[in-house]
Amino acid sequence: MRRMGLDDKQLTPRVVLGKISWAKNHMIDPQEYYLASADPLSERVAHISRLSQGAAQGECDGLRRSATGGVRVLKVSGETRERYNRRYRYLLIDEYQDTTGRSTS
Repeated sequence: MRRMGLDDKQLTPRVVLGKISWAKNHMIDPQEYYLASADPLSERVAHISRLSQGAAQGECDGLRRSATGGVRVLKVSGETRERYNRRYRYLLIDEYQDTTGRSTS
């Protein structure tokens, strides 16, 4: 946030992290969050989210993105979803620590 020249009194890191976490739990990517933003603060949160997503490293973040991406592909692509529906009765994405709705979609 400092690199972006943002005043942490106007937009606190806690608020930013809370909004990014909410968006991730609702499977909203930074671009969608930006397009839906109704005020400049939300636009900044989307920008921070995009930067942090690009800079995120580590196995846990990679697994989180891959699980979210898999769910998104199955929701968007009817052809892919049908192929997996014919082949498998259930598709388990093992993300034990995740208690949000993402893991049950």
